Amino acid sequence: ITHKIRPNKVNVSAEVASKKEVKNEPKSEVVDKSQNQKVNSEKSNDVVAENKPKENEVDNKVYFKNSLFLGDSIIEAMSFYDALDEENVMGIIGLTIKKAIANVDKIKNRNPNKLFIMLGHNDLDNDMDMNMNNYTQLIEKLKGEMPNTKIYVQGVLPVNEKAARKHKYLLPDNIKNFNDNLKQVCEKENVNFVDLSPMFKDVDNSVYEPDGIHFKEPFYKIWLDYLKTNYK
Repeated sequence: ITHKIRPNKVNVSAEVASKKEVKNEPKSEVVDKSQNQKVNSEKSNDVVAENKPKENEVDNKVYFKNSLFLGDSIIEAMSFYDALDEENVMGIIGLTIKKAIANVDKIKNRNPNKLFIMLGHNDLDNDMDMNMNNYTQLIEKLKGEMPNTKIYVQGVLPVNEKAARKHKYLLPDNIKNFNDNLKQVCEKENVNFVDLSPMFKDVDNSVYEPDGIHFKEPFYKIWLDYLKTNYK
């Protein structure tokens, strides 16, 4: 980038003559020039808009640089696979809803603009009322401690058929029931519920790790791109 060189000062009489010429221009020519300037300005703005990267083209690490993802080992893999920087991920293996309540101070210290929560995989075999009461406590504590943080509560992700057969509490109906109840809690607490189920319309079993519960590296870009597009 170079700085423009200031032109030498022109002769004063030449300036006056130039001003007279402009003054004596026909009115229609002045109007035409004004319209051309407006058109050129609009074209320039269009070029800037065209060259501005779309949200999906922005690198995920840049887009979510002021966000924090909270959850269990599924969330922990976001930094493990380098989908996000470690400072934007608080993934704790085996984390439950109740245990997350005890970590609110640590979450607060991160001071995120947006907080994306995903909890429940390790709670699905517990009583539903207890789970929802715990989630309500967590949300209310977060809202009280972090009033300026926008909270997004993500529904529990589905597992594949193999995992559901092995762990009955992970059956699709159980996960749907949990997410339906969680959505009601979010509506009551006035926070954003994130339905991730539409993501799975265009993916197959290849996104899963052998256990059928955790996900392979490519899935995390699909996930983050989905959030960028649908939950701004």
